[in-house]
Amino acid sequence: VLKIANTAEDLNFLALQNLAMQHIAAVDPGLGIQRLVPATDGRNMVAWRGHAVRVLTFLPGQLLSSATITPELLGSLGAFMGHLSAALQGFGHPASHRPGFLWNLDEVMSLKPWLADIKPERSELVARIFARYEARVLPLLPKLRGAVVHQDANDNNIVVNGGEVTGVIDFGDMTYGRQINELAVTLAYALLDVEDVYKS
Repeated sequence: VLKIANTAEDLNFLALQNLAMQHIAAVDPGLGIQRLVPATDGRNMVAWRGHAVRVLTFLPGQLLSSATITPELLGSLGAFMGHLSAALQGFGHPASHRPGFLWNLDEVMSLKPWLADIKPERSELVARIFARYEARVLPLLPKLRGAVVHQDANDNNIVVNGGEVTGVIDFGDMTYGRQINELAVTLAYALLDVEDVYKS
């Protein structure tokens, strides 16, 4: 897979992704992540017309978005993301600290100003969720384990093979945050189109 980064991409953040993949591969060699293919001079990333260019191995299978969802498949998704989370423990990089990065669940209160843009029939519900988060969760954040998290287990980033999750791609939303956020993001995407989450 040839990846050509936008010229606006932060090279330090691309280096973070590369080092994270190398760390995971060293800690858990059997985990399904792409591997970096070095250039002829040994570098993992080269410059081409102002773009950072990388080559990654291909993960065979289909995306979760095109797979038939079963309880077993969702179970394997949870197990896979648990292994990924465990593999990232102990990994650190300065570029993982992204103040103001709105996709980081630790930064959820910075979304509150957009409450006014939600339709009135839904904004009251969302306001209650913000209030509950502020009262119950925010005070506990400093006590929760921090880690670098992949944080993007959406159905177009998860690879399925033989009825089970075998890989994950796209490390572009990585950030340092509460480690439990990995589970929260995985659950949020897995339950995105479910009408009744309590029955699923």
